[in-house]
Amino acid sequence: MAPRATSRGPATKKRKIQMGKAPAEILFDTAAREDYLTGFHKRKLQRIKQAQELAVQAAKEEKKVHRREIREERRKELADHVLAVKTAIESANGVLDNPSQLDSDNDSSTSDNDEWTGISDPKPTFKDAEYIDEDAYATVTVESVEITKDGFEAHNSDSSESEEEDPMADAAAAVTSTAAAAAAESGKLSGEGKKRVWTKDKPLGLRRPSKKKREKKFRYESKTERRVNRDKQRAKNKTQAAARKAKAGE
Repeated sequence: MAPRATSRGPATKKRKIQMGKAPAEILFDTAAREDYLTGFHKRKLQRIKQAQELAVQAAKEEKKVHRREIREERRKELADHVLAVKTAIESANGVLDNPSQLDSDNDSSTSDNDEWTGISDPKPTFKDAEYIDEDAYATVTVESVEITKDGFEAHNSDSSESEEEDPMADAAAAVTSTAAAAAAESGKLSGEGKKRVWTKDKPLGLRRPSKKKREKKFRYESKTERRVNRDKQRAKNKTQAAARKAKAGE
């Protein structure tokens, strides 16, 4: 009988594992084991502290970068400002070198200034105001004045007008005061125009508080009083019912 062919590959050599020398005794560090088993919270706090330190360091780095950017922007703005000043100086030097252009600029500025007339003086005021009281009339005149070395003086432009109007104003004031005095005297005689005198105890414009009605004091009835009142009410109700029946029978 012929031998059966197999699909196995070539035979491999077995490697010999060289084992080291086994320790004679295994020792455990009880302190390290206890520290590991009981130090979870402590290690957690250490990790939190380390993360906070890293965050502070990152914030410092970010602040440094921000300051560096600000310095760069300021340096750029300063360079632009220096360039603008230099350009202005060069243009000014060019104008000074060319006096014809400067004369033309001066002529244009003077022509513009000729058109401006300046600040005009305010128009003086002359105004009469009348104040009416219950018993008298008063007229107040408001007039503009000028400040001089001697003090306050009336405005010159209206002096002649005020002098012309003074007699009329005096006459009107005299008539008004006479009418007011007559009205006050008639009011005093009749007793209607008498004014109330202001005092601290009785100031004007304040009304006296009205007297409140005294509330009836509530009192609980005794048991006997309640029984008597009930009997009276029942007798009254019976009398009224009998009267209604008699009236209905008629």
